[in-house]
Amino acid sequence: MVSAISNKGHVEFMILDGTFNGGVFLEFLVQLVKYKQQKIFLVVDGHSAHKTKAVKAWLEENKERIELFFYHPIALN
Repeated sequence: MVSAISNKGHVEFMILDGTFNGGVFLEFLVQLVKYKQQKIFLVVDGHSAHKTKAVKAWLEENKERIELFFYHPIALN
């Protein structure tokens, strides 16, 4: 499962059947911005799926709608 929660407690999720990869993440991003009017600020852990060429290109094309912020996994320990 891939999920995101808003600052107002709204949850968006997608159930996976298989491996999490750049294609799956991109599909999630497309669905995430589909019905949102405000810009999305998404915090991610830096998994390789978050950094594929396709994801980077899509994010550049949609930079007015969504922006990713990467945190260092150790920061949560």
